[in-house]
Amino acid sequence: GGEVFLLGKAPYRKDDGYWFFVNRTLLTRVKGIIRPRAMCEEYIDRLFGQSGYSAIGFKFMLKQHLSRPYVLPMLHERGVKPILVRRWNCLKTLVSRRTAEQSGVFHVSSDLKVGTAVDAWTPKKIDLDTNRLISDLDAVNAVHARWRDFLGPSCNYLEVVYEDYCRNVIEENSRVLDYLGVKRARLYSDLTKVNPDQLSQIIGNYEDVRNILKNSKYSFCLD
Repeated sequence: GGEVFLLGKAPYRKDDGYWFFVNRTLLTRVKGIIRPRAMCEEYIDRLFGQSGYSAIGFKFMLKQHLSRPYVLPMLHERGVKPILVRRWNCLKTLVSRRTAEQSGVFHVSSDLKVGTAVDAWTPKKIDLDTNRLISDLDAVNAVHARWRDFLGPSCNYLEVVYEDYCRNVIEENSRVLDYLGVKRARLYSDLTKVNPDQLSQIIGNYEDVRNILKNSKYSFCLD
């Protein structure tokens, strides 16, 4: 699944998601309001109770965990194997967030049928707020450490670094499949990058950003 716990103005509406599960009837909608924890438990049982799959999983973001902190213990109880994905270049993560906030486009794909995906996209330059640039990068960088804390020292998880994955897709996919305990296979996705790889091509005030970061702990993020 995708971000199955994504709600809000643009929820994940596919039939394997929590929004669809809660909005089936008036009774389930009421139960979702007054007994959200119980509904999440029912939903998780239904999601992982499906047959015909070697592995079942979904994307779980930090905000979704903070709004439903009881979900992670439920996953632990069911023996779900976490994969912690992080991007080494936190400046590119920040740029991705800011461009997505402005455009509403998170994915470029003809196969992915969600409201935040488009078939084709021409990136538009953005300016970053230089007054809060370091603090914004600190916040991005802190997400990984927070996830490690939430998972806890006794939790076994696989860590995937985005940059390593892009360089060695086949090898990294095999590593993930081995960790999940399923048969190796050639995996396919038609997703393409939303933004150009060169930051100077997407950050309108790149020179200002470069001047701030070139002597900072985030200098490694620059082109």
